[in-house]
Amino acid sequence: MRKYAVLLTVLLLAQTGGAAEEKRAVGIILGSPTGLSVKWWTKPSVAWDGAVGWDVGGDGFFYLHADYLLHNRDVVRKMDLEAAVTEGELLFYYGLGGRLEAGDNSRLGGRLPLGLEYFFADVPLQGFIEIVPLLDLLPKTAFRFQGGIGIRYLF
Repeated sequence: MRKYAVLLTVLLLAQTGGAAEEKRAVGIILGSPTGLSVKWWTKPSVAWDGAVGWDVGGDGFFYLHADYLLHNRDVVRKMDLEAAVTEGELLFYYGLGGRLEAGDNSRLGGRLPLGLEYFFADVPLQGFIEIVPLLDLLPKTAFRFQGGIGIRYLF
């Protein structure tokens, strides 16, 4: 399991975009998982995100995930959520990622994050809420859900 933790950590920390408009953000996520949240925007609608912490919804495992995310403004328009946002910007995002929970009953699996992200107008902050279907692959196959809410500082 240790080699999976090292691999996911390297993928999470080594990924940098290269786009001229690249932004980075660091903050916290509360829920399942709870811990440090990071995000790298590589294009206006593409980003990598990750979290390190613990899964308070499970058995208190050490937790690590990394996701590739796509952001879609049209979904917010079609759901008529733009009317509720007078300042700032609201985006829908979805993606694919991997997750490691290390503890007495370690798990390795995939993530399909779905969420809403709000960019505040006058401060370099973004808030988000997400629900994530999970597919555990090791030690056995299982389907579960996670969810979280968080805030990040953009720099």
